[in-house]
Amino acid sequence: MVMAKTPKKHPRNSKDVVGSGPFKLIEFVRDQHIIMERYEDFFIEGRPYLDKLVIRIIKDPSARSLGRENGEIHLSAFESTPQDILHSKKVPHLTATDQGYAAIGPITWLAFNTKSKPTSDKRVRQAIAYAVDRNFLVNAVMMGTSRPAYTGIHPDSIFHEPNVARYDLDIDKANAMLDEAGYARGADGMRFALTVDYGWPSAKPMAEYMKPQLKKIGIDVTVRTSAGFPAWAKRVFRPGTSNMTVDVVFNWGAPGHRRAPHLSVRQRKERRDLVEYPAILQSQGRCDTR
Repeated sequence: MVMAKTPKKHPRNSKDVVGSGPFKLIEFVRDQHIIMERYEDFFIEGRPYLDKLVIRIIKDPSARSLGRENGEIHLSAFESTPQDILHSKKVPHLTATDQGYAAIGPITWLAFNTKSKPTSDKRVRQAIAYAVDRNFLVNAVMMGTSRPAYTGIHPDSIFHEPNVARYDLDIDKANAMLDEAGYARGADGMRFALTVDYGWPSAKPMAEYMKPQLKKIGIDVTVRTSAGFPAWAKRVFRPGTSNMTVDVVFNWGAPGHRRAPHLSVRQRKERRDLVEYPAILQSQGRCDTR
């Protein structure tokens, strides 16, 4: 077991990197590019097929789009917005697809702070689940490049179980649940206020959707923007600083680092097979996951 802080300080993780893959590192310029060349002694005969790889680090989506169109970039993946995908599909000499992500099983979800009220109340979380229109998110916000999710396991995973209780859109039921739970509306029609954060560009419209939608059940939502992923992570994973966040999880094979946070909700002392990662694993707390 290696403590989380150790790899960050080890020089071989940023300089003179040691690896065992099909390419060897030639040059790494932070925030600019990575250059790799074919490793002639790779253990699989005839591989890799390419002699050289140049990975350019381009943070501006518009610059990436222009690079694809003018031929400077031959391949790009994980584009930030549905608009990027749909735009690329219209360029005659480009081949673009929104398929293929099933291999890593990504699921976008609304994560709750289950250690602080009111989202520590299961009835509040269930009411919010009934108030969210998944079909609207898929068809309008994601522009048809996604599909609804009803469990924490990707539909293309062999571990997916489709026969589970579903939280289909039902505003009346959501309001009734909050009434029964004792969350009365005030003079302004609101029951309580919540914050929702997001950590990457395409999550912004999903977070913004929560404000008018949850207003229908008397929840006053404030959408909070973070100055980059580190700021978002610090805000979300620090106890008591966030109510909800639009998050993404990948169904990698276990044990893998992206089991967190939706599959690693048990405390470390109960699961000794887990590598001791930072507190990010415990960010949404332990709760009744139903």
